[in-house]
Amino acid sequence: MKSGLVLVVFLCLLVVLGITWKAKQKKKVFVEELSFTKTPRTIKVERMSKAEISNALNEFEKLYDNPEYIKSIVFHDKGNHILLEFPSSVTFVDFALLVNYLVYSDKEKRHNNDIQGSYPFGDVKSALPSVDFSHQEATLYIPEEDTEFDNVYFKCCGYRFKMVFSDWSVRIIQ
Repeated sequence: MKSGLVLVVFLCLLVVLGITWKAKQKKKVFVEELSFTKTPRTIKVERMSKAEISNALNEFEKLYDNPEYIKSIVFHDKGNHILLEFPSSVTFVDFALLVNYLVYSDKEKRHNNDIQGSYPFGDVKSALPSVDFSHQEATLYIPEEDTEFDNVYFKCCGYRFKMVFSDWSVRIIQ
């Protein structure tokens, strides 16, 4: 009986590890970053206090298993907005997840027009053959009319894109 229970626990552990590994693999989406620029990634936040932003970052950190880059974020108070500066090693997908999380961090109020990310790409291998993201800068946002909670939009290379987190797809919408 005891060995049967151990086997069941072991099999459950394998399933959980397999699902976790699969989820981490899915994050490798449309772009493989071969190198990072030294230019920092930034998120401009309006109409949120530093305390509200810090609270949202703490919740994000718990939700996404303590990503290292969260501890390296630098706050710059610019008077009418706060600029969050990220280390250059944060990936595009992680950055996009954080932009989305900040927009929806307050259950009472969405911050669609208050948050905009800026992400400079280094050398990139893209799965979208018609678009070369290398050495381009993406502007990430969530438009006011958006009613979904699992995506982010970005502008880059003269196109507008939508990234959907549920299946990690990226499509050109303009």
